[in-house]
Amino acid sequence: QICQNVEFVKFQFGATMSSIASLTTVCLSNLFCLSNSKFRLKSKHLNQRAGSKSNVILAGPGDAPLGIFYSTGSNRTERIARDLAKRLGKLADEPQPIRSVLPSDICLYEGVIFGAPTYLWDATQVSGLDFDSMEPPISNNKDLLTKKVAIFGLGDQKAYPDNFCDSVGLLYDKLEMRGAEIIGRTSCEGYEYNRSRGSFGGEHLGLFLDEDNQANLTDGRLEAWVAQLKEEFSIGKLDMKLV
Repeated sequence: QICQNVEFVKFQFGATMSSIASLTTVCLSNLFCLSNSKFRLKSKHLNQRAGSKSNVILAGPGDAPLGIFYSTGSNRTERIARDLAKRLGKLADEPQPIRSVLPSDICLYEGVIFGAPTYLWDATQVSGLDFDSMEPPISNNKDLLTKKVAIFGLGDQKAYPDNFCDSVGLLYDKLEMRGAEIIGRTSCEGYEYNRSRGSFGGEHLGLFLDEDNQANLTDGRLEAWVAQLKEEFSIGKLDMKLV
């Protein structure tokens, strides 16, 4: 079928051989992802079963109640995502870059944490990196209905005082439209900036972090946020599922 489609494109549009090859690659990649999205294998899940001579590969994602997804430019957001996962322990799966997952992967978790970098193209985009391509399935634009979601964002409040951590607010809008229940709001106290799309009603719509000017406060803010998330995610109930 793919070969027939390629020939049709060539006949109808005079496509070059390189573009035809690209189309074939994309088609094959999409077919593979759709058929294996619930059974992707992760190296961290190589475990030795008791009494067995061979390694057992456990399917993922979804082996822990909480999933963490991020986009990163300078690796700061990835570092924070991994720090969060370490603090949450067995309750959180290994953080994954958002560009490597499908909507169906996200829905496998009981709760989700998203991390966004400060990098923005313009006022309507979450980031110029990966989050703008994160769309719900065509068949279900409310795929995150009732799903609890928390957001953290990185920014520079001195260099960008008029749009500090805007990505948190932009992500909030996208996720709320998909039916998510946004948790993890934090206080605006301790910051100095003019405006942010991630601030509403006197509070932040997620966790704001400034590694450029307030790196010394990051550890304390993460510690307090993790304690808050354990309450709001109903961690006690999630923990019981791991027993």
